[in-house]
Amino acid sequence: MMRMIKATAAMGLLGVLSAMAGCGEVVPLEEHGCPCASGWSCCGGACVVGSCEGGEAGDGVQASCSGSIDLGTQTVAEGADASISPGVEQVTGLSKGVLQAGEQKSFDYATSMWLTLPGWEFEGWLVSASTDQSFTFQVWAEEDGGAVPLPVVAYGPLEGVGTSSCSGTMQTAGAMLGTEVQWKAGSEGTYFVAPFHQVSETSSGLAIQGLDNTAYANAFITMNIVE
Repeated sequence: MMRMIKATAAMGLLGVLSAMAGCGEVVPLEEHGCPCASGWSCCGGACVVGSCEGGEAGDGVQASCSGSIDLGTQTVAEGADASISPGVEQVTGLSKGVLQAGEQKSFDYATSMWLTLPGWEFEGWLVSASTDQSFTFQVWAEEDGGAVPLPVVAYGPLEGVGTSSCSGTMQTAGAMLGTEVQWKAGSEGTYFVAPFHQVSETSSGLAIQGLDNTAYANAFITMNIVE
C-alpha cells in the first residue's frame, strides 16, 4: 500500500500592536489585554513575547505548536482478516491554528490524515480550556445534500505549547461520534482536537477510512462552550 507523505509549511506576519493613552503616551504591548499579536502569548490576561512562563497558557492564549505534536502510540483496530495481529503505531498531530468557541472551520476530511513511517499524522486545532470546562463539537461532511457525522478525538493538556516540541495524550476513551458530541477538559491548558479516521491493519498494510475519498472533501467543525 502506498504510504503518503505530506509536507506543510506555514508563514505568517508578526503583528505589532500599540495604543495611545493620555498625552500621547505609548502603552507597552505587555499591558494590553488579549487577544495578542502573532508571536505573542496571552498569560494572565496580558500579552507577552513567546510562551507563558513555565509553558502554561492563560485564558485567550494565542497557542502554537509549530512542529508535529507527539501524541504517543495507539493500537490499530483489527481488520477483516482476524489472522493479522493489530500493531502499535506512533501518532502525531499537526496544528491548523486555534479553534474558538462559536467558530466554524472548513477542511478536507479526505486529506486530513496520512501515513508516516511509522504510524500516521493528522490535522486538527488547538483549544484552550479551564479545569472541567465542557464543550460541544459538531463535525460533519456534506454528502448528497446531507450531513454525515465524522468522529473527533481530543488530546491534552499539551506540554511544550509555544515551542516546536508539543506533546499530549488522548483524553477520551476513543473517537467520539455523533451529530453533536460533548467533551470535558480534565484540567486547565491547551488541547489538540481533531477529526479522526478509523485505522485498521490489512495484509497490504494500514488502511485509513475515508482517505482520498472525495465524498468527504467538504467537511466542517464547530465548537461551543457549555455554560
